[in-house]
Amino acid sequence: MGGRRDEIVAAAAKVFQEKGYHQSTTEDIASEVGMLKGSLYYYIDKKEDLLYAVVEPPVRRMVLDLQEIIAMPCPAGEKLARLVVAHLETFDAHHPHIFVYLQELSQGRVLGPGPGAGAELGRLGRQYRELVAAIIAEGMRQGEFRADLDPQVAALGILGMCNWMHTWYRPMGRMNSHDIAGTFVAILLSGLRQNGSIS
Repeated sequence: MGGRRDEIVAAAAKVFQEKGYHQSTTEDIASEVGMLKGSLYYYIDKKEDLLYAVVEPPVRRMVLDLQEIIAMPCPAGEKLARLVVAHLETFDAHHPHIFVYLQELSQGRVLGPGPGAGAELGRLGRQYRELVAAIIAEGMRQGEFRADLDPQVAALGILGMCNWMHTWYRPMGRMNSHDIAGTFVAILLSGLRQNGSIS
């Protein structure tokens, strides 16, 4: 069942990106994968199951990757650079799945406080944001980053800049995610570091 279900999840990701989660129907997804709507329910119970299957794996992977970065014995500035590179590489590695997550997140839809997929995705999103803030706080304690920062606000700013890419980034475009990450890192570190330098 795994292979067919993977096809359904991939089809759901494509449909959710094009139409939005709430505007998409199970009939749209069944049509995309080439099966009857009734056959879809052999693999899922409800549409929300597909939303979770589309976005949870890459979001959980991002949290795990960031935990590994934080554990590295290197300065906070290098951790932040690695974070941005890893974050933006997700746009390529998990397209269009991560786009669906950010698309719905930007509209306040996926991460509601209710039960089900929204609650778990909300928990993962908060955990990720706290890990980003922890890197900022570490850099402040070490004297690498400015002392007048608010780690939580800085984390929101960093994630806002990175996540907004879902509105304009296209794989195989003029610049790849690694090139864009280099620009973002230069901007961020020049503002965060004590001397305003990225060297």
